[in-house]
Amino acid sequence: QHLSENTPAPLPVSDREILALLERLHPKGKSREWYSALMDYGAYLKKSGVQINKKSKHYAKQSKFAGSTREARGAILSALMNGPVSGAKLLNLLGSARRAQLMGARESLEKEQMIEKTGGHYVLAT
Repeated sequence: QHLSENTPAPLPVSDREILALLERLHPKGKSREWYSALMDYGAYLKKSGVQINKKSKHYAKQSKFAGSTREARGAILSALMNGPVSGAKLLNLLGSARRAQLMGARESLEKEQMIEKTGGHYVLAT
């Protein structure tokens, strides 16, 4: 969006302010829909040429994907898209050398309520 000479520049917003707003707006029990909507909106912004993330006070370019925690999280979510998966199988998705990283990714996805444990298996949260 182009600003006219009379339009004041937007004020920087801290991550803390954004997180507080997101906490109020996040629909309880609908994590999958919420995160899918955020991803769709981000894809829309990227296609339209908007680079709003660079306006954040805390913007940082993402690290390389291969070997990253993002890759581990993605592998877990991808596996669970096909149905329930045992905890042991989740920890071996990327080989035994990355078990600790997968464990951390699994724990953070549970804490964020994106996945849940049902019996001895993990599933995408509903």
